[in-house]
Amino acid sequence: MVSIPKLREKWYNETGEKLSEVERYILSLIETDIDSALEIVLGDEFMENSVKEQVKFCMTDDLREAYDHDLAWKEECKRQGLQEGREEGREEGRKEGRAEGQAELIRNMFKNGMSSEEISKMTNISIEKIEDILK
Repeated sequence: MVSIPKLREKWYNETGEKLSEVERYILSLIETDIDSALEIVLGDEFMENSVKEQVKFCMTDDLREAYDHDLAWKEECKRQGLQEGREEGREEGRKEGRAEGQAELIRNMFKNGMSSEEISKMTNISIEKIEDILK
């Protein structure tokens, strides 16, 4: 037998006990707050979709349309955030790659007998930065 009060206590009091998949699903079914229900099933795509479908089923047409619009907006924001993160990561990677290439060039020039001053003149990089790279 499942005791709803015990399930709620187990979840909301954070006693350290983990809810089983079935317990999480049951608790999500009786939770009246949508965000709380989604938090309970977080990480299980099937249960997350189930909660979202239950919410849609219970809504009026106007409310359902607003919910769908809000959900689509959140998904688009998430997609854009991921895209921006990827672009920032690529740019950071390019900068690091250029810096590594520059450092390798400076080390090779130095190995081939050029002084820091000569390298600075040829690369327009300060002598201080060149010496930091050569350390």
